[in-house]
Amino acid sequence: MLHGRPCLGPQGIGALYRALEERKQRFAAEGLFAAERKRPLPFLPRAVGVATASTGAAVRDVLKVLGQRFEARRVVVRPCKVQGDGAAADIAAAIDDLNRDGTVDVI
Repeated sequence: MLHGRPCLGPQGIGALYRALEERKQRFAAEGLFAAERKRPLPFLPRAVGVATASTGAAVRDVLKVLGQRFEARRVVVRPCKVQGDGAAADIAAAIDDLNRDGTVDVI
């Protein structure tokens, strides 16, 4: 009680956590987390792929940090919609495009 009133607080498993766990189980059942699907990450990638909106603070921040930490690295930005209707499909398509591109070491 706080000031004579009951306090509200989290209780049990929240809906978002439950949805996350269900999704993780579904992806695991599809084999998406299988060790044989994973590729080793290069210690210092030669080229980095970024799937994000072409404008806004996020892309500027990513490019700034990559420029500071990996000055000589090439960065390929694949613009995509990151909010609203169709964003999930556009993000997935951007990742697919960067995968197919073959010139980036990490995305």
